[in-house]
Amino acid sequence: MARVLHLIDHNGLGGAQRLVFGIARQQPEHQVIPLRFKPGQPWQPNGVSMNTTTVPITRRVTPLAQCISVLQIKRQMQKQPPECLHCHLSASWLAGIWLHQRYPNTPCIFHEHNPYILFSRYYPWLVRSAARHGRLIAVSSHIASAFIQNGVPASNIHVLPNFIDPHFFEAPLGNGEKPSQPVDGVFKIGFAGRLIASKGWQAILSIADKLRDQPIKIILAGKGKDEHRIHKTIQAMELQAKVSLAGYIQDMRQFYRSLDLFLFPSQYEIFGLAPLEAQACGTPVAAFSIPGLSEAISTENALLSPPADTQSLSNQIREYIQNPGLRAHLSQCGQVNARRFSIDTYLVKLESIYQLILNN
Repeated sequence: MARVLHLIDHNGLGGAQRLVFGIARQQPEHQVIPLRFKPGQPWQPNGVSMNTTTVPITRRVTPLAQCISVLQIKRQMQKQPPECLHCHLSASWLAGIWLHQRYPNTPCIFHEHNPYILFSRYYPWLVRSAARHGRLIAVSSHIASAFIQNGVPASNIHVLPNFIDPHFFEAPLGNGEKPSQPVDGVFKIGFAGRLIASKGWQAILSIADKLRDQPIKIILAGKGKDEHRIHKTIQAMELQAKVSLAGYIQDMRQFYRSLDLFLFPSQYEIFGLAPLEAQACGTPVAAFSIPGLSEAISTENALLSPPADTQSLSNQIREYIQNPGLRAHLSQCGQVNARRFSIDTYLVKLESIYQLILNN
């Protein structure tokens, strides 16, 4: 097994952090260093702890301190040179480029998880610079195409879809299928993610408005800059009886399992981890068919509508509520789909990438 040092921008609770956490939890010889430490957010995504002796978190808060962290990493690499440096998110990419200039014999991997970086003006420079210093991992063919459009040779790109941990998320044996009717007669529809416009909260409220006549309750889990605006919009649309905000939820497994439907109307994604986690828990998914996400789920295992078409998605949800057979079918097919993205398969493919790089 390759001895790998993972760099990530911070120790928050996003999809990239969950992925890095899962790798390190399964591979104790790997080390993880966040460049910036966020107080109040322990390195325990999804509430699962890990032996922190293998995760030397740098307790730094400001972006300036990220530079100090890089100097600390440089000293650590002198003491314990890793076989490979694996960089996640943009600040870590910059750190990896700088470190590779000083340690050219240490192979570098630059792993793209962030959909928003695609819209940055400096992204073309960053991705080309990273490609000169190592290989790139894309979490979907969609992001691989973006790499190629920005001048990266296809031979320098590895497509490796994200994983979920079936041992953690998978519904208990014999309890994977949703009951034919909710116990209290109200269908719980949930969303989880950052409360920002691109995640589609406006679409969620539009769908709630269109389904006023249905026995539903929509719960938004997460935090974000639009939280206050969402509260005001719910009041202005008089949707208090249909929509509520749950804030940050630690136990996502329990949240997914408590739902009758997971609603994910994001405007763009480079893959789509949350819908797969919901499916693994036996909870069907409704979403917009957008690039990246459509590589994770399909019409065979989820309710999908054209991007931004809230009327179409509302109609599908209405049918879902009224059709017990459809609910059972999507629950079963969703679980089968989620198993395709097992962490065990992922780790085998990731190790093969490490060995390919080390043997070149």
